[in-house]
Amino acid sequence: IADLQGVGAAWVDRQSAAGYLVMRAWLRCKQVDLNAAFAHEKFLGTHDAVAAAVLDGEVDVGATFAHFDPDADPTAARPAAAGWGDAAVHIIGSAGPIPSDIIAANRHLSKTARTVVQQALVELADPDLATAARQLLRADSFIAPTKKHLDAIQEILDNLEESPGR
Repeated sequence: IADLQGVGAAWVDRQSAAGYLVMRAWLRCKQVDLNAAFAHEKFLGTHDAVAAAVLDGEVDVGATFAHFDPDADPTAARPAAAGWGDAAVHIIGSAGPIPSDIIAANRHLSKTARTVVQQALVELADPDLATAARQLLRADSFIAPTKKHLDAIQEILDNLEESPGR
């Protein structure tokens, strides 16, 4: 990451955790001057578009997702799934793990209602709900969140920009 000086970057969008926010915060944790690092930046809307821009040479670097097998040898560093598919890329940094998307409830919703919804999602016993979750959220399963889920990323979260981007 020390070579990040005046490069072109592709991002998913300003609200994307893996495709923008967390990677920029991680770079800040590593003392990278974001203004000096990026000569130009593009927001391309999807992880596929970011990967294509890097692979086509349109930009020098891009931020996308990568799912690493937690049981694999960390020195192997080949993700189980990634925004670039099977293409040969050079990974210059990995931030995370980033907790997956969440389903949040209004704080005024009763504890009973929250518990019923959470239990239905975690158990996915209803086949129609399981199908809908897979189609709408691309989720194979849900877990109940704990503080531990955020512990691994807390330092990065502390370095989120107040007003990201230029």
